[in-house]
Amino acid sequence: MTEASLKRHQQQTSGLPENVLRVLLVNEPRAYRETIAAALQELCPNTKVLCGEPASLCYHVEDFAPHLIISSYLAPSAKMAVRAWVELYPDHGALSRVGVDGRHSVVDGMELEDLRVLLDQLQTLADGMESP
Repeated sequence: MTEASLKRHQQQTSGLPENVLRVLLVNEPRAYRETIAAALQELCPNTKVLCGEPASLCYHVEDFAPHLIISSYLAPSAKMAVRAWVELYPDHGALSRVGVDGRHSVVDGMELEDLRVLLDQLQTLADGMESP
């Protein structure tokens, strides 16, 4: 992380406890991403949610250090940069791909409740990392 990006990361996450999950949404279309972000923020108020353009994914990964990325398509390097990722309806199909800690699965007809469950799982993992 460069000094400038470290400073931006500290500004974006300042005041947040270590175990607050950070979720980055860069899926298309924009209206869909903003609606999902608002719903996740409502369902999981202790989660920090950030929306960004797919073209600025690398910038946001470096500066925001998300635990979870939700996108329409992710390059392998982006998948390796985070603990969890969701390719939400890639190619406008009904199937979504999910990865958590190197394990991959496919979900048919992913819904908001599936994302909430995933956030709960990630929160449990994050809480476990803080335990002595």
